[in-house]
Amino acid sequence: MKKYNMRLYFLVIGLISFTLFCTTSCKQDETLVNESFKTLEGSWHISGAYRNTTDMIDIFDFSKFKLKFTDDKISGEKKYTIENPVPFIVSKNGSWSLDDPQYPFMIIFREDGATEDIKVDFRFPIIDGKRAVKFICSPGCTKILYEFTLEQDSII
Repeated sequence: MKKYNMRLYFLVIGLISFTLFCTTSCKQDETLVNESFKTLEGSWHISGAYRNTTDMIDIFDFSKFKLKFTDDKISGEKKYTIENPVPFIVSKNGSWSLDDPQYPFMIIFREDGATEDIKVDFRFPIIDGKRAVKFICSPGCTKILYEFTLEQDSII
């Protein structure tokens, strides 16, 4: 009888500990995501580009490329413009939105004149002490994965 009670006791303590750990961890993660995402507004340049595991920075000159995001708070209009286009997710100016403004995991681009959206996985990490944006996409073929890291030049 004592063996059964001890097992039940440890099982209950284990479940309570696991629940507290998961609850605390999730709340901390959500707070960090919420505090870290501020805005995309401003000018961004490509600091990293990969096709699968191949570093494309050594193959192609992305140095003149600029992606500028604007977000008109009054009209709600969100636009992006491209300077010095390079092989990238979008090639024309257009509009953008996020799947969730507070906890975004996807950015949606719509090129001017296009009828379909381009949906891209979105991350907003800090790399080497600087705010960065990561766009991850697979354009039609699941065997090819592109990852672009952009660093902010200026805030508009």
